[in-house]
Amino acid sequence: MGFNTFFNYEIVSINIIQDCIDKLEDLSNIEYEEHKRKRGDIFAVENNIKYASVAIVFIVDLYESAINTIIGRRLKIDGEDVLKLPTEVQLAIICRMYNINYNYIKGLAYYKTYTELKKIRNDFIHYKKNHIGQGLSLVGQFRIPFGSIDKLLIEIIDKKQVEKYYNDVLKLIEVICDKCNLGINSDCEMIDSDARANSGEFIFQK
Repeated sequence: MGFNTFFNYEIVSINIIQDCIDKLEDLSNIEYEEHKRKRGDIFAVENNIKYASVAIVFIVDLYESAINTIIGRRLKIDGEDVLKLPTEVQLAIICRMYNINYNYIKGLAYYKTYTELKKIRNDFIHYKKNHIGQGLSLVGQFRIPFGSIDKLLIEIIDKKQVEKYYNDVLKLIEVICDKCNLGINSDCEMIDSDARANSGEFIFQK
């Protein structure tokens, strides 16, 4: 009997997220007054903008990939129309099929983190205006113009905050999987097979 091979995109996302977090800096000691600010501080903010924005995109992708895996592999729903539904609708389908309280999941603090991240992701990708003010003293101390999140950019891109975003979304995936009696195989490879233990998939049936 042959073995099955799987492409675990969740692992792609996790590797990118972890690489980006490793490159982030703690911005809590940055000085913003013109006479105190060092050029290195500006570099640190620019560095975090680059790596935090990538991490945030892939944290959202991680959750959405996990939801699609549950729909497509664990529930064996392979209709393209279902796989292309909004993630919120897919979550509702999962909750219905596994007899989970949909409102319980959406009420979790971890889910609120995901919805915030999705808005931030969209703010980064679909930003409407690039003028943020006058003078370099504003570096990091502004909100994304026309953004949907009432947070300073520096609050979003700080290393500790991005780590919290990541950990919260991982926990959200874990809670959903636990409610569905599914396991998470964090040791699987990007391309893996059921010739090894734990099925070779990121999310497997217990």
